[in-house]
Amino acid sequence: MDRQIQHPQRVFRLDLEKYGLSHLDGRNILGIDESDLNMFLDALAEDDISLQIPGVFSPDHIREILSRSECRKCGACCVPNPMNPNSPGVELFEDELRIIADKTGMDYEALLEQTTEGKNQDAIYPLNELIGTRLLPLPCPFYIEENKECRIYSTRPLVCTIYPIVFGENDEYVEIKVNCEYGKEVAKGALKALKEKNPDFILKI
Repeated sequence: MDRQIQHPQRVFRLDLEKYGLSHLDGRNILGIDESDLNMFLDALAEDDISLQIPGVFSPDHIREILSRSECRKCGACCVPNPMNPNSPGVELFEDELRIIADKTGMDYEALLEQTTEGKNQDAIYPLNELIGTRLLPLPCPFYIEENKECRIYSTRPLVCTIYPIVFGENDEYVEIKVNCEYGKEVAKGALKALKEKNPDFILKI
């Protein structure tokens, strides 16, 4: 029996008609052709909407999804997103900020002054019992635009390590940003894996 899943409400913010995609309304995203999928992902990127795919938000699942592609080092996630100019920046754990300071030889207090207070909440991703976060404004001070390099790549924060996957509202869906070619490829790989595991799965647009 087919298992039908209605796509999360967030994705319905996408105006299909605006992008000439009205023919995809109600369709199973796992059954559309490559051309339509590319246009759909481009439209999500244009409106800065993440693709939400059913699946447990766990370290093993995240690693499996990310293994299907490789970052192009375009730097799109290291600089302000023109579609989200009010973003407070990169949210990283306070203990990660200390690790960065230790590894780079930077003064922790000076680094702390570059950030603003984030939030404390239970972790969806099981790293610690409590998350205390700081917001590092964009463009990221550790990104070297001239040669597309990250000065702290080996100790980059978790949010950078798992990108284009982002923290969502619950652990029953994996949210993937499709604002870059890496993100689009990761999304396609995740959709392909979902279809391979359950050919009858229906994920409506």
